[in-house]
Amino acid sequence: MPAPLRKVIAEIQNVGIDKNLTRTFSLSYSTPVKILGVGENCSGNGSSWCDYGWIEDSSGKMVWQMQNHPSSHAGGAVKNQKVYQEIILPEGKYTLHYKSDSGHAYNHWDSIPPDNFFWGIKLLKNAQ
Repeated sequence: MPAPLRKVIAEIQNVGIDKNLTRTFSLSYSTPVKILGVGENCSGNGSSWCDYGWIEDSSGKMVWQMQNHPSSHAGGAVKNQKVYQEIILPEGKYTLHYKSDSGHAYNHWDSIPPDNFFWGIKLLKNAQ
């Protein structure tokens, strides 16, 4: 059986060096959201990322972040890591963030890039 189609809620991708990017989005009802984040894990244990994403609610409170969540190898260099997680976000307005440092990033790889060259964060929901 094919995987269900997913609709992009918000995304930040192809993030180059020294970026701090945001995208706003709104949810009109409580929604299960699948998060795919790919970035540079600087610590090896998931606690410190050089390139990473997070979500803030309308008050600026962080409601989710890539750090300290289980990650897996995203292909290429070992530091290329991906986080894939499902959470439920309540109805409301949000800001998706992605920050990169001055090293390894999209189109400025200092070692082998990740599979599919995806570098950033994407929020998905099942298509209705």
